[in-house]
Amino acid sequence: MYSYNLHPHFLNGLLKPLNEKEIDYANVNIARDLGQEGANFQALLKYIVEQDQETYKRLLEFLTLVVPAFQGLVIKDEQVFWQLEITKNTGNFQYLPPTAISDGFTKGCALVLLCASKNPPALIMIDEVENSISLENVRELLSWLHHASGKGQKMQFILTTHSLNFLRRFSDDLEAVYNVSLVSRNYNSLITNLNEALLTDVKMDRVNGDIRKQDGKELVKIPHYQMTDLFYSGVLLNL
Repeated sequence: MYSYNLHPHFLNGLLKPLNEKEIDYANVNIARDLGQEGANFQALLKYIVEQDQETYKRLLEFLTLVVPAFQGLVIKDEQVFWQLEITKNTGNFQYLPPTAISDGFTKGCALVLLCASKNPPALIMIDEVENSISLENVRELLSWLHHASGKGQKMQFILTTHSLNFLRRFSDDLEAVYNVSLVSRNYNSLITNLNEALLTDVKMDRVNGDIRKQDGKELVKIPHYQMTDLFYSGVLLNL
């Protein structure tokens, strides 16, 4: 298991952590060498373009699923540039430096690189996944995550968040959401699955939502606004 707190400034090579270790290019392990903050992301991209075509090919396959305009990575003056086709099938390309790529795109690409590696980690934990990215980029990042953990993939993600805007994106997939609260009297953590917690309330019409059956389970789906109401009324915090 690897834990990351990826930040665009580190991913773009604008900042370097004090404890950064040099990459051993004779024994590259992408999941390990990426670094907790993602500071080696640009160096690893340059490495796979120049020395690991197998991983680079898998990276391209992942990226073009979400961004068809993406054409590849180009190394100019030792820097990685993103090649995008501005107008489809025209051969009119644009070459963007890392700082010109959106934060959501950058974070997503770092996760895709982990998926494309020869030995991808089975479990990745991302703390406060919405940190440093806009609401629009949160939606973009979730699209990457769905592709990375989709059918046929062997990776799973544990995401932590304090953001209601991020949580609302899971209103139709409550089985994947857990509320973690600290019990003050004994300092233990209480973990509650939102699907199980809200199932009875939806059945009794105390919460607006629908129930469907899948693989023998009853799965709850609630509107986005209902997730907001439950949060601000304190219901989610007290499950």
